Amino acid sequence: QQDYRLISIPIQIDDGKKSAKDILFSSLEVNDYDQTIWRCADYHHYSETDSFIYLNSADFSPFEPGKAFFLLATEKFSGKYIQSKSGFTNPTNYTFKIPLQKGWNLIGNPYDFSIPIENTSINNGLPEVWEYTGQWINYATNIEPWQGYAIYVENNDTFRIKPDLRYPYFESGLAKSVNSNQFEWFIKINASCQNAQNNENIAAVAEKASRGFDNFDKPEPPPIGQYVMMTFPHPEWNKVFDYFTVDVQAPNVDGNFWDFNVYTNIKNGKVTLDFTNLDVVPQEYNIKLIANKLTRPVNLRKKNKISYVSNNEAGYEKFRLLVGSSEFVNENDNSFVPSEFCFYPNFPNPFNNSTNICFDVPEQIEGDICIFNVTGSQVKTIANNKLFEPGKIILTWDGTNDQNFTVSSGIYFCKIITRKYSNTIKMVLIR
Repeated sequence: QQDYRLISIPIQIDDGKKSAKDILFSSLEVNDYDQTIWRCADYHHYSETDSFIYLNSADFSPFEPGKAFFLLATEKFSGKYIQSKSGFTNPTNYTFKIPLQKGWNLIGNPYDFSIPIENTSINNGLPEVWEYTGQWINYATNIEPWQGYAIYVENNDTFRIKPDLRYPYFESGLAKSVNSNQFEWFIKINASCQNAQNNENIAAVAEKASRGFDNFDKPEPPPIGQYVMMTFPHPEWNKVFDYFTVDVQAPNVDGNFWDFNVYTNIKNGKVTLDFTNLDVVPQEYNIKLIANKLTRPVNLRKKNKISYVSNNEAGYEKFRLLVGSSEFVNENDNSFVPSEFCFYPNFPNPFNNSTNICFDVPEQIEGDICIFNVTGSQVKTIANNKLFEPGKIILTWDGTNDQNFTVSSGIYFCKIITRKYSNTIKMVLIR
């Protein structure tokens, strides 16, 4: 739950010797890929909770300078080092460029010395670089050799590294974590389940924030292994990914509220949510947490930590954090009931392995959700006469048909049918 680490190799490996399998087999002194004692994962850019492929996949990338992978190894491999068979150091007399695809990218330092973040850039300025230490930490101030990092971009981009440390792109000290000074106030939400941690979540208010997405809002990095993940879902923002770890709103004199989900793949694990920094919230405001999982609303000023058992078949629980006057809190504590039906575009789209299907339901109602191909033939039944409770519903299609066989690349259509509402969305599957 905390044992994965990001690795990279800071040299240009000789052609024909870049195979990740060959390098890792040699470094770990093993003859086969035994996932019970070690694993290596490569990130692909299609979804958030199912976006990794493993070393036994034919699509696994080779070791290249600037490329990072997740590695997990048991104590059996204590003292082992990742070593390339042969190669040469990358020249330091020119800028090293790493192509970035829109969404999350795992990158490494191509040099065998530390690079300050100020010596790196992307098209719109200083990159926000995340490091992984058993959980995601924002932001790294240096990129170290042999380690790996994550970068998010909204569009295809280029990560530039200037190895001449005398001439940085930006002045020193610009790289730092989320700056609380830019907020009127904020609440930090730490999630844990057994040893899994997710502690970079912030609900905040800032005078310069907009009602929708802006540069204050930060996307959630992809989880790996056994995880817990607290996110603010915003499919209506139509960004590359719809899960956010920082959600900043403009101030409302009466109050603000945040809907968030907590995901975990640890079955029957005890999930704990710890709300901190509550003392900076204006004292005249109530702070309340509501959820279907909770038997009654929680006054977070009196009790700032709650726990529950993760036994939801959907894999997540929905919460609402309310901060405001008594009247505002009472008006908005009716859980998560939308005012009308809405069928959002699936996310991600295009997708590779799986995609999320999201829609709003304003009342309890039965419905069908089915997948069709371009010929109109039904491929998959996602829900059959299923009773949906009021709220925002998120379901997943794993790219299989009703016989659980993987379907081919192409255009598919998802249709929702209820007695009061029906709609269809177009989805693109890329293998």
